[in-house]
Amino acid sequence: MRKPRLPASPNAFLSAFCLLLPLAFLFPASAGPAPTPGGSAPPAAGEPTPNPAPAAEPGPPPVAPVAPVAPVAPAGAPSATEPPAYQTAIERMVADAQFGKTKLGLYAVSLRSGAVLAQVNAGEPLVLASNTKVLTSAAALDLLGRQFRFLTGVYVTSPPDAAGLVAGDLVVKGSGDPNLSARAHPGHSTFVFEAWADALTKAGVKAVAGDLVCDDTLFDRERLHPGWPADQLDQWYCAPISALTLNDNCVDVTVAPGPRPGAPARVTLEPPTASIPLTNECTTTTDKAKHLIAIVRDPRTEGLRVKGQCWTQGTGYTESVPVHEPTLFFGNVLRETLARKGIEVRGTVRAAPQPFVPGALSPIAAWESDLPSTLRIMDQNSQNLYAETLLKLVGAHESGTGTWAAGVEAVKACLTRAGIPPGDAALTDGSGMARGNRFSASQLVSVLRWMAGRPDFEVFRDALSIAGKAGTLKKRLTEESYRGRVLGKTGYLAGVCALSGYALARDGDTVAFSILANNYKVELWQVRQFQDKACRLFVDGGKAQDPSARRGRR
Repeated sequence: MRKPRLPASPNAFLSAFCLLLPLAFLFPASAGPAPTPGGSAPPAAGEPTPNPAPAAEPGPPPVAPVAPVAPVAPAGAPSATEPPAYQTAIERMVADAQFGKTKLGLYAVSLRSGAVLAQVNAGEPLVLASNTKVLTSAAALDLLGRQFRFLTGVYVTSPPDAAGLVAGDLVVKGSGDPNLSARAHPGHSTFVFEAWADALTKAGVKAVAGDLVCDDTLFDRERLHPGWPADQLDQWYCAPISALTLNDNCVDVTVAPGPRPGAPARVTLEPPTASIPLTNECTTTTDKAKHLIAIVRDPRTEGLRVKGQCWTQGTGYTESVPVHEPTLFFGNVLRETLARKGIEVRGTVRAAPQPFVPGALSPIAAWESDLPSTLRIMDQNSQNLYAETLLKLVGAHESGTGTWAAGVEAVKACLTRAGIPPGDAALTDGSGMARGNRFSASQLVSVLRWMAGRPDFEVFRDALSIAGKAGTLKKRLTEESYRGRVLGKTGYLAGVCALSGYALARDGDTVAFSILANNYKVELWQVRQFQDKACRLFVDGGKAQDPSARRGRR
């Protein structure tokens, strides 16, 4: 997980606006090469929005071809294929780290030879935290395909008459796309809605006599996973899940000083909406010591209360707050956006009681996003909402049921192709916020090896964070000799620190590795320091570093 996305940083990801595009199929796939994001420039680097390596810098070295799997020794036992240099160095690092009763799982395999390089409790199932997203990414690519495109469609139930009035309803049909946000247009989360308004105007629509119906029926309406921590459900990383998503299903509250001391602070919402009741009890102060702002969400309604004092010299504070009912939030903001563009919806905003059949409606517009860009945001930002959306999506794709349970079963079935029987996979959600996700380091490496041998591996690899360059590894392994040589997925929960991915060795080999730590009593930075030292060992071909080097906080 990463801190809130704001203030927004510039970044474009694939998005395309299409007029009169019928949505004939729920899960389309087109042949041919992978599309560029909406035909636009690739996403720009930013934190914590998607962070691919800057175009001016050379990319990481190529990943070595995958060799046949070497025999794997039982957990804790040495392997006949295990080069002693790696194992000895890892054991020395573990001893130096003084982890005590920490549950550590480590497994590393050469993709070139298939040799097991090092292992420590490699078969013990451990809590994964956000390394769960490795499994979600793999399943999404395998089951949906790299060419998969989300399609969110806008329809009317009857054409407009000569005066521009639609006698029926306006319908928006969701496809589970999590990408409708300000990422493509910073500070402008309603950009897609404004494009839809333009399309309605072009189609001759001036008013809708009926309702604005939000068809989110691709997924069930269990918004929050029962395994998520109850005391964190008001945090942005526990935003509710819907097949219709706007702005990560959060409203971004910005508090800035008022025009003079004692005046109310300026409070703005993004997206701008009157559907979120707002009470502003925050005032402006000249005393920096009194600068303290609290944003409180009403547990029963969508209402927000802003309290405290805002310093006159401050630059403002922004917090992303989850909404309670994302589908109605989506519809209300769309209705308000249409009104600002001169299109009146006279009825109410409501959720569809059952799925609409697109062929029975008149299409007006659609919005598209692709899978590679979605995976990059999910993995590099460790964005939980994206992972849970994809989990429910693969459940809907495989069984017709967009639920957490169906998604978990789809992922488990998919992972059998990585050599992991369904009974050996303990999964409950797609992001890792739930502690019921337990895999061993060796199982994670099995998934990494499987993906490295697939023709769509480039998409999977490019979604990972890049050491010293992008994503959650941007500030780790920043030395010039290691920058860009570790591609991985981080993970963190209280007492859990995980890192799994690929180390690109100087001799041309690639090491698939997983390092999981549970119940550690040392500081978090010490666990990360151990992970980084192990990655340097893999990059350097088993040559252990001077143990006195690079001590201290990282």
